[in-house]
Amino acid sequence: MTSNTTSFTCINSQIEGKVGLITLDRPAQLNALSDGVMNELSAALDNFENNENIGRIVLAGFEKSSSELGERFSG
Repeated sequence: MTSNTTSFTCINSQIEGKVGLITLDRPAQLNALSDGVMNELSAALDNFENNENIGRIVLAGFEKSSSELGERFSG
């Protein structure tokens, strides 16, 4: 299993085997979505889309911070 990590300012992006993992990393802002976060998410997703070995993508928040995205989907 190989690991490939790319660091951005607001997120961390890595590949573990066939899984692309994106971690929101703005705990002081409770991982709130901003233009910068959205731009970085888009870039990370583009990188994953261009990698034919990735079969799944996981989006997570760093530490105990919530995110607007999680709140939207939790009902």
